[in-house]
Amino acid sequence: MKREQESLLQVFRIGYDDLNVNRLGKLSIAQQGKLLSEARRSLPLTILFSSLFTILIYSIFYYSMPQLYFWIIGLLLFIAQFVVCMLSGISYIRQTQAAVENGLVVSFLGQIELSKSSEDGGGWWFTTLDRQFFQLPSLFHPWHAYKHGTYRAYIVPGIRKIVAIETMYKDF
Repeated sequence: MKREQESLLQVFRIGYDDLNVNRLGKLSIAQQGKLLSEARRSLPLTILFSSLFTILIYSIFYYSMPQLYFWIIGLLLFIAQFVVCMLSGISYIRQTQAAVENGLVVSFLGQIELSKSSEDGGGWWFTTLDRQFFQLPSLFHPWHAYKHGTYRAYIVPGIRKIVAIETMYKDF
């Protein structure tokens, strides 16, 4: 069981000290920094990928309608999308900052039920806890959670993010 717990700690990139703070219903200092860093990184990435997608769509339609009004409409759509992405990213950063300032962690006890976002083997792993859907970290794989094992998941309620999972016992 200790090896399984250490594997889960590696997935979430935390240590036993962080887990002890989570047991008290709080975020550790390291987890706070990690959450803020992830939120700050998400804004430029969102803008970059949405801009690339807009340019791709724009270039496809350019060959079908090379008139001047198309350029104007395309530019307006690009600006509108940029503004929406900025507002969305800023909103997520503010929510994360508020959740980190609050510092609370909620725990759920139960079995981990996994589902995959893609049937072809790619995509993210998700779990359902207390009838809520949560994305698991990219390092998480099915072998980290045994079917009949009981786990405690620690969640930041303001942003609905799992920050740690610990093994409780196994029902074999």
